Amino acid sequence: MADISKQFRHSTWYYRADPNGGQAASMTATTATVATTASALAVASAAPGRTGASGRAPEQIVRDLLTARGQGREPMPLKFAADSDQYVLDEWERLPAPEDFTEMPAATGRLLAAVLKKEKILIHGDYDVDGICATVVLLRFLRRCRADVDYYIPERLTDGYGLTQSGVDLAVSGHYDLVVTVDCGIRSFEEAETLTTAGIDLIITDHHEPLIEHGRIVLPRASAVLNPKIPESGYPFKDLAGVSVALKFCAALGPIFGHKDAWEEGEILAALGTLADSMPLVGENRLIVRRALPRLATLAEEDGGYPGLAALLATVIPHPDDRAGLSATDLAYKLIPLLNAAGRLGSCEDAVRLLLADTAAAAQPYIAALQAGNVERRAIQDYVFFAALRMLGENPELAGEPLLILAGEDWHPGVLGIVAARLMEVFTRPVLLLAAEDNLLRGSGRAPDGFNLLEILERCGEHLATFGGHAAACGLSVLPENLPALRTALRTILRDRRPAEPRQMIDLVLTPEEINPATAEAISELEPFGKGWEEPKYCTFNLPITACRVIGSGGEHLELTLATGGGRTERAVMFQAAGKASLIENLLQKQGTAYADCVFKFRAASWQGKPKLDIVVEELALRPSADFSLVHYLPEEWRGEQISALELGYIWRLCEQSLSAGVAIVDLGELSMAVAERWQRLPGANLLHGCLKLFQQAGILIQYRESVSVPRLTPESGWRRVAELLPPELAWRHVARPVILVRPSVRGERRRLSELEEYAALFAPDGD
Repeated sequence: MADISKQFRHSTWYYRADPNGGQAASMTATTATVATTASALAVASAAPGRTGASGRAPEQIVRDLLTARGQGREPMPLKFAADSDQYVLDEWERLPAPEDFTEMPAATGRLLAAVLKKEKILIHGDYDVDGICATVVLLRFLRRCRADVDYYIPERLTDGYGLTQSGVDLAVSGHYDLVVTVDCGIRSFEEAETLTTAGIDLIITDHHEPLIEHGRIVLPRASAVLNPKIPESGYPFKDLAGVSVALKFCAALGPIFGHKDAWEEGEILAALGTLADSMPLVGENRLIVRRALPRLATLAEEDGGYPGLAALLATVIPHPDDRAGLSATDLAYKLIPLLNAAGRLGSCEDAVRLLLADTAAAAQPYIAALQAGNVERRAIQDYVFFAALRMLGENPELAGEPLLILAGEDWHPGVLGIVAARLMEVFTRPVLLLAAEDNLLRGSGRAPDGFNLLEILERCGEHLATFGGHAAACGLSVLPENLPALRTALRTILRDRRPAEPRQMIDLVLTPEEINPATAEAISELEPFGKGWEEPKYCTFNLPITACRVIGSGGEHLELTLATGGGRTERAVMFQAAGKASLIENLLQKQGTAYADCVFKFRAASWQGKPKLDIVVEELALRPSADFSLVHYLPEEWRGEQISALELGYIWRLCEQSLSAGVAIVDLGELSMAVAERWQRLPGANLLHGCLKLFQQAGILIQYRESVSVPRLTPESGWRRVAELLPPELAWRHVARPVILVRPSVRGERRRLSELEEYAALFAPDGD
């Protein structure tokens, strides 16, 4: 098997089955042959018009896929059964028993006594989807047991994360006898002591990392603690979501109260919490989600279980046939963000009431509120994201830190986690975002693979007010006066740590003929896909493209028509790739068909009841003919100004020189003067803005936006120099504000290219 990686224009992709872990020579779009897995499929990347080997049977493709993944470093939740073509779960062929928790007898005994004695019970939850689902699961079960039970979920903005002081105050003032936490509490030491002093018992169910001091686990005072992350918990699977831990508690109590269906009753919400918290879809988590998906697909609004959830699902996926093939991806991108929106912006009460609604009609007001909240969340999220970019552009020293830590006075705390994740993808390093709130900076952090964010924060805990979470995600708070010391400590801890170049993995090479509904249906049997068991990605060489068009409300995406063999065509989408449209259209006009090497995902789907393939192209390398020439004519609204590929490539190089830290604020006046000195003509602001827009659409820049700051018209300012060279009636065309530029990857060893830049480089080689 050849040890080969595939270098596309934006990043380098590695074959997952590479036994050297991807340490192979890069392969360009003109490499002659690629050998794949044990099937020895050879795909020739010859002249346009030729295709590779004939198609394999879908069952063989599935076998090759599992074989390729079995040779990688990732854990394998699937394997082939002996002497069979059937694949089965590896090691997790049954759900572990709730009684495997060492402290389960203590937990069930205390709760049983509370129910029998009619003691007042308070469930203390959390405001994310995992915590909401955990609260609803335990509340519904205890109501079935006729317990005297209420619930409390803190607000993100006013209370923060964990077993909160506001929750403790409610328990004390309300004369509760028992508090049960779900998805929180494992580090709430002071609050636990306050409850104990008040004579209130505490049961903690959680899945976050416990505190370790001097090599020992330290736990809050409680009647029982159920958390698989505790080494002595006795539970074999360590990556349960918070809702699944709560459901285990219910399942242990179920037979005692005559409700043996307790697990089945709550399994649907356990699946939602597992996906929402991005828990690894291996082991028990895989079983939970796999079993829940068909139940969710057929969930009806008149069912007695979750009519509110059924109504929400019917809202986001209206056609019943489209829900028949419901996937984990559908839930993660269409349904879960709506449930999450409420807790991000304030109270999550709308989401809780939706899940508790008795009828679909009763759920409609909450659905409308969640939809409106999600729209608002997106707008706030974009505002914070661009504000963070501007901060980095104005403070290059911050952009060069091994861990980005930014604080804003008007940032909404509810979106900081999402924005931190976006910045992490752009800058490929850990990110902490903080918002000012009542003399405290409170926020969230995200870290890429290879960094344990919780461990990093533990090493500088003396500078933090609070913190907790997981290796990849955390919440924290810090006093403003401690922020400089925190920056210094983080810089010291991560002095020698630099993120590795992101490794994108190709699972299999397919021929165009193998991209068909039968293959997609066979691969769908490997669902659910998610963290730990990612959706497969494929590579096809010389894939014919017969048409393309720009789509999306802002004209930012690209739809392709692909010829997949046998006279069939399939439509595919490539997001944020509208800049490639002119290149493909030129090739189509000249050759009739364009050819490209593609990395893509595809799956069987349905639209308004009609079967279809969902194909998402992630990388695309066009194969132009040798005499292909590129001259970009900018749109008419740019006043007819023309630009050649030479000039376009030169403008990009000037921009790129400012992007060594990944983000920059560029004075377009100075850029205009630099172009004039090289090409003896003065490009206008409209032309330069158009070029930057093209760069963004083509993927060279991730973001391009005008800065909100006013340009400083010093004597050396580019804009002042431009204005002096222009007639007064034309000067208005050059009065614009500085712009913010952000490139896709800051620390990649390989320079990212797009077709736009590559072709421009053909006409303007480096050094010109």
